[in-house]
Amino acid sequence: MSNTLRARGLALSLPDGRALLACADLILDHRPTALVGANGVGKSRLCRVLAGLDPPDQGRVEFPGRIHLLGHQLAAAPDPSDGVSLARWCDHFDVPIRPAHSEIEGSGGERQRYRLAQAFARGVDLLILDEPGVHLDRAGLDALLAAVREFRGLLLVVSHQPEILAGAERVLELSAGRLHDSALDFAAYRRQRTIEQAAAARALAQAKRELAQRRAQRQSSRERAEGRAAQGRRA
Repeated sequence: MSNTLRARGLALSLPDGRALLACADLILDHRPTALVGANGVGKSRLCRVLAGLDPPDQGRVEFPGRIHLLGHQLAAAPDPSDGVSLARWCDHFDVPIRPAHSEIEGSGGERQRYRLAQAFARGVDLLILDEPGVHLDRAGLDALLAAVREFRGLLLVVSHQPEILAGAERVLELSAGRLHDSALDFAAYRRQRTIEQAAAARALAQAKRELAQRRAQRQSSRERAEGRAAQGRRA
């Protein structure tokens, strides 16, 4: 079995026709990977396509292994067949085992921990976690981070919580219809983004100063012209 996922020529769009991604190639390998981007750029849609739950508008995804996507919803997923593994992961996330196909009761945090236990118990070859930290308290978050460190398959994580992405060895950024491979781990990516944002802020401040100077010069020119015109009328 190949240990990489390959996506070729992917194009994604919304029902209204707005393009989310145009002709992108992607390889997921053994490196834990973070997928980042602003809200609404299409990260969840891309995850569903990579997981085989939605078809792309164009292109194809190739991965012969087993894939599981944990998304935003809090509904229970079908339990894996290995009850021993599920029991172990339920203990890890400090939640009781539920009967197969039962509704998950409890708080949002408890339901999320049970869904995480189900996800890790499956022993899949590729695990995609879309905002896995939602509803988790500090203990739940620590359990998630420990599970991520232990997982040995391919891993793709979407999150707005930096500590969840801290272990990512590679960062993909979805922005303006393009998928950028930063070729950096998350710590280096954040440092680069901080430098870029600081440079952009300085450039914006400089542009504002120059605009203010031009406006002041135009105002001064108008005032001088009006002064000369007034002098001419008096003469």
